Amino acid sequence: MSENVKFIVTEINKLLGRNYSIIGFNTLNTEDLLQILCSVLMKIQQQDDSDTDIKLNSPEENSIYVLTALRILNYQSDVEPILFR
Repeated sequence: MSENVKFIVTEINKLLGRNYSIIGFNTLNTEDLLQILCSVLMKIQQQDDSDTDIKLNSPEENSIYVLTALRILNYQSDVEPILFR
């Protein structure tokens, strides 16, 4: 599992120009992780994320954005769709 986290942190640092350590990344709160997820999805979709702050949106709006982005990327979960939600 630590190799997976190391890979994720390395790729996030490259993609977003950040400097997270594995320990620092593991201590991030859920809001920070959601912000990183949204930033990664925007970067993948080549959208400008310079003014995007998840705190300004409702939880429903954030959920809709993430699920829509995953659908556009044809993400297929390994678990049942009902359990995934």
